[in-house]
This record gives sequence, C-alpha cells and structure tokens, in this order.
Amino acid sequence: MAGCRTTSTVAAYSGPPKPDAELAILKGEDANLSVGFMAVWRAENLVLVRRLSPRSTGYPEELKLEPGQYIVKVQCVLGVLRATPVLAVTVARGNTYVVACSHAGEKYEGARAHLVRVDVHAPQ
Repeated sequence: MAGCRTTSTVAAYSGPPKPDAELAILKGEDANLSVGFMAVWRAENLVLVRRLSPRSTGYPEELKLEPGQYIVKVQCVLGVLRATPVLAVTVARGNTYVVACSHAGEKYEGARAHLVRVDVHAPQ
C-alpha cells in the first residue's frame, strides 16, 4: 500500500508558478503520515489556510514557499491526539525542510512540531 500514498502540495505564494529551484519545500516526514500544514504567516500576513483532503489531517502535507521567515501552524495527528503546534522556520531557496510531530510531554497532553532534516540542494 505504500505506493498508494499521494501527497497534497500547495504553492503558498502569489503569482504564477515558479520552478522548484527558486522555492523552498516544507513537507511532513515520510514516516509520520500525520503532519499537515494549516496556516503560514510571513511578515505578519496570512499566506495560506486551506483544507484540502479527507486524509488524516485534511491539510496539505507539502508547501512550496518563497525564501524567508515563516510561522507555520501544523496539524499533528498522533493516535487519538490532535494538536496544532506552531513552528518558526527560516527557509532558503532550493532546500527541502522536513517536519515531524511528537508528543510534548509524558502525559501526551499535546504535541510539538520540529524540523528533523534539511535536504540542501546545490544550485544548478
């Protein structure tokens, strides 16, 4: 069934489509099927809030962003727990930033979102 998984991707910027080399990609960790991106803020302006699919989170699992600093509201689904932590991230063009969710405490009262990996791609 692993081949059946599809990822919903959203271009979270205005204007015409841009090549991936000019953008940064923020995506949920492959092993963690419970990461969705609910909202993105840049320079105090809301960039994206959009429910896309009936998957576990219902929000896109991958965002294409212009380089810069963002505040991202993440939908985390960990078993029966649903939480919406916030992540601050600075992204550079051409790189992929992988986000995961984990339990925030011993009693599973919440979740945290964190970067687990940055894939740096050399400019072409």
